[in-house]
Amino acid sequence: MNSKFILFLASVAFSAHAQPLQILHHFGDGSVTNDANEANGLIQAADGNYYGSSYLGGSDNYGTVFKMTPTGTVTIMHSFGDGSVSDDGIGPFPRVVQASNGKLFGTTRAGGSANYGTIYRMSGSGTLIIAHHFGDGSTANDGIYPEGPLFLAADGNFYGTTELGGTANKGIIYKLTSGGTYSIIHHFADGSVTNDGANPGWYLSQASNGKIYGVTAAGGSAGYGTVFRFGTVSGAFTIVHHFGDGTVASDGHHPVNVIQGDDGDFYGTTILGGSYSSGTAFKLTASGTLTLLHHFGAFSTDGQYPGPLTKNSKGQLLGETQYIVGTGAPGDGTIFEVTPDGRYAILDDFKDCAISNNASRPEPTSPLYEGSDGLMYGTTYLGGSAGKGVAFKFDPISYFVIHQMGSQTGDGSLPSAGLIQDSSGNFYGTTLLGGAPAKGILYKITASGVFTTMHTFGDGSVTNDGAAPSSNMIIGTDGNFYGTTSSGGNAGNYGTVYKMTPAGVLTILYRFSGASDGSEPNSSIVQATDGNFYGTTNHGGSSDYGTVFKLTPSGTLTTLRHFAGGSTDGRYPTGSIIQATDGNLYGTTTNGGTANKGVAYKITLSGTFTLLHQFSGTSDGTSPTGVIQAADGNLYGQTNNGGSANSGTVFKMTTAGTFTTLYHFPGGTCGSAFPGAKLIQGSDGNFYSTASAYSSSGLSGTLFRMTSTGTYTPLHRFGTSAMDGAFPNATLFEGSNGKIYGTTTFGGTSNLGTVFELTP
Repeated sequence: MNSKFILFLASVAFSAHAQPLQILHHFGDGSVTNDANEANGLIQAADGNYYGSSYLGGSDNYGTVFKMTPTGTVTIMHSFGDGSVSDDGIGPFPRVVQASNGKLFGTTRAGGSANYGTIYRMSGSGTLIIAHHFGDGSTANDGIYPEGPLFLAADGNFYGTTELGGTANKGIIYKLTSGGTYSIIHHFADGSVTNDGANPGWYLSQASNGKIYGVTAAGGSAGYGTVFRFGTVSGAFTIVHHFGDGTVASDGHHPVNVIQGDDGDFYGTTILGGSYSSGTAFKLTASGTLTLLHHFGAFSTDGQYPGPLTKNSKGQLLGETQYIVGTGAPGDGTIFEVTPDGRYAILDDFKDCAISNNASRPEPTSPLYEGSDGLMYGTTYLGGSAGKGVAFKFDPISYFVIHQMGSQTGDGSLPSAGLIQDSSGNFYGTTLLGGAPAKGILYKITASGVFTTMHTFGDGSVTNDGAAPSSNMIIGTDGNFYGTTSSGGNAGNYGTVYKMTPAGVLTILYRFSGASDGSEPNSSIVQATDGNFYGTTNHGGSSDYGTVFKLTPSGTLTTLRHFAGGSTDGRYPTGSIIQATDGNLYGTTTNGGTANKGVAYKITLSGTFTLLHQFSGTSDGTSPTGVIQAADGNLYGQTNNGGSANSGTVFKMTTAGTFTTLYHFPGGTCGSAFPGAKLIQGSDGNFYSTASAYSSSGLSGTLFRMTSTGTYTPLHRFGTSAMDGAFPNATLFEGSNGKIYGTTTFGGTSNLGTVFELTP
């Protein structure tokens, strides 16, 4: 087993980096005269461009409405207070809404004829008209200080709320017809509804039953806010839930919004409360039963004080937080996903080194918005090159840890091998260490996430059963599981090949002895078309440079190749050997060849050996990690080092040995580096794999997608949070549901490794 490698990884400090954002515009960077400042969200209009408003900025610093093209070019459509419109408002907040006639509607927090805020509408050319001045005396007991945006309901009317005003000065709900008629629907705390809440919050939403749902930041039976609903026809108002009323332990305080999920239940966030006083994410049934899904601030890099949730077309529930635990000041923030069954993951943070000029700590304040391209768009309140916020887009790829090693008694640790799946949908894998004797385990995880230890190595149930299983198992044609251990088995600790039944009964098929047959079989075996198993040992053999072996199902072993090293042979075979469609076996070695940087080889089932490629370093890479055969018949693989940045490569090779380098990993501050696993080809035809570091400073890994022509896309960067994994060194697996599954050697709350699921 690679004990030096394990000790090295255990000593590396992890850093929080995540899936990358793409910055579209830095507000106030000088590229736009009188640019926006403190932008508060985006929408995509019918013309394909994105529109938003900003609380500050513009010619008089009273705020703006701006347009941004999909590539990030910003144009200021209107500057509030510039004199072009009398009493046009101050501080537009929050984002704009587009009506069916193409006009943009929005509100300002203050200004107008009474300085209590306005409702405005704007044409596509930028002509702005004030539709209502709050508190101007035209409406009795009018609301003041509109807190949230207008909501365009299915009936074609706009609905909104104000923080104060009304008969009890606790806020109102109002309606604005498409023709501009303004009316008040409900006065909070006016006595018509007991404990109906106060200071209605930011965002309204409409449910499938036609009713509109919203929240109040305060009031209710405990004074911590409510969820309410009302009908657009009758206006009938009902309280659905009182926060802090004692029906839910560690309930949240001061809700932000609620939206309806695909399952018909409602989901939302509170900005305060919960177990860590940092807010919650919750689920609420139509009848008012509330379940807390996540308590923010739960671990050292968790987000705090969440903003509103957004549901995209894939049904994902996404949101942002304004803080990260331990930052000590507003800023940084995270993008997170929470699922109806309570799974939670941080998908990105605003400290990511891929975001340039972010040191002034961005603070997300508005909901994410899904563009027509399926990406999520948003703005930050601060940060960017001028410290005035940015506009960004983000690919919301779901990533969840489905098991953290060390979380239960007898659990394994350091899962350096990947997963396989049986016909029932269960996943199986191994850990390098763990179990009571600390020699590794075989485990099963059901599709619903139930974890079971199938076998503990060294527990005495099987004599000399091996230790440190470091490679993926395979499922044989007989339905049993087959794999290797890199050590144990006998007094020499040379490793074993084992068989395990689906019930967990383990049998050792072969124990290696060293010089004659090899040692440390730390790569997966393959069952060939002749029914026999083929594999490699990393050491042992006549030169102690490793071997290629054949093993019958009954346990008879034949050594096909003793690697000799030197300029015409490889040494130290790595990555599992494969059988290609031509019937031959293909593999790689870490060293050997003319430059001693590894080779790719072919070997027949009878042992005839052919050297296909000798790696040289800069142009093609160093230390290849194995090959796969893709649907096009070519072989694809990676190198752990070498290439133009000495951070590894991706290559293609024909079965005759014609070689092409497809990609050089960039390394550096924000680049992926040092891929240690094999590629897999997904059902979409693309390749997926991991790099065990994502920068030269020792960060904790990247999961990426690669096309057959070498186009690289990072999908997840490990180390985002304390729950996230670190150092994904094992080969990935595509499940029957099309999701990608894998393991990380370290990470998780116990730093003993994780099992994860990613939806590409």
